[in-house]
Amino acid sequence: MKSCNVDDVLVIVPHDMNLKEKVIALNAVDPKIQFTIETENSGTIPFLDTLVIRCGSTAKFKVYRKPTNKEDYVHFLSGHSDRVKSGIVIGFFLRAFRICSEEFLDEEIAHIYETFTRLHYPKGYLIRLQNKAKEIRRKSVEEKKKQKQEQKKRGRFITIPISKQANEIATSLRSAGTNVAIVSGSKIQDLVRPKKVNTSDNSVIYKIPCSGPCSKSYVGETGRGLKTRLQEHKRDVRNHNVSNAMVLHIEKCHHLPAWDSATVMEKGMPKPIRRAMEAAYILLEDTVNIKPGFYSWSRIGAKMVLKNK
Repeated sequence: MKSCNVDDVLVIVPHDMNLKEKVIALNAVDPKIQFTIETENSGTIPFLDTLVIRCGSTAKFKVYRKPTNKEDYVHFLSGHSDRVKSGIVIGFFLRAFRICSEEFLDEEIAHIYETFTRLHYPKGYLIRLQNKAKEIRRKSVEEKKKQKQEQKKRGRFITIPISKQANEIATSLRSAGTNVAIVSGSKIQDLVRPKKVNTSDNSVIYKIPCSGPCSKSYVGETGRGLKTRLQEHKRDVRNHNVSNAMVLHIEKCHHLPAWDSATVMEKGMPKPIRRAMEAAYILLEDTVNIKPGFYSWSRIGAKMVLKNK
């Protein structure tokens, strides 16, 4: 079997942590996965192409080159195309712009000029590529700012179907900072292709309380009935499936679920409504759930959903 190496993982730890003991414990997990450790030297530590410099509670950065680096790049008089040559140089300038703190940028730019001048790149050519790299970097920064502003402007956004209560719900949600769109009518495909709607007694929202002194419970939803879902939860507990929230609660508090006290909170509803109500119950109840459900409600929105059920 071939061995493979994984690049650095940068970890910040307390001063009093015994790193040697931690590495020994990590390496004991699997003999095929072994870690080595490198600590900072004089307040600096290399991480990939970056030299991280600790400055009190903050950090500054500059480009890091290994001691074995020969700076032997494509010569200007080689047979490579101009696209290849310019791409290499632009890549070096972009790396400098992205990595270097302000006080180290001029030093890195000077190093790039010195390196490629030695490889016979004309200075005017290098100046043109530096300006091109600046423009690429500027557009990239502006695009990220634009995306953040659009994302902030959009915020949280949900749609609710038109009904007598829709305006009241929308007003409450908007006052809580959630954008709301009220949709009306059916799509053409809904008219020509009727869907099966599960409104049987198997379509339920259920609650499984904890058997310990805590008041917590697990809230879930299913279209296959409570009995079937309980069997699946019990299997997860037996197999110690850590993706199940109840298993994590057992690990943390050593309280088993009170299976016999499991109850149906709601039943006989279409799947979208069932999922919306489940998310509302998870938010408002004292639960062990690790996920909010299929929707992310504000508390006002969740109360409105359950009020108008």
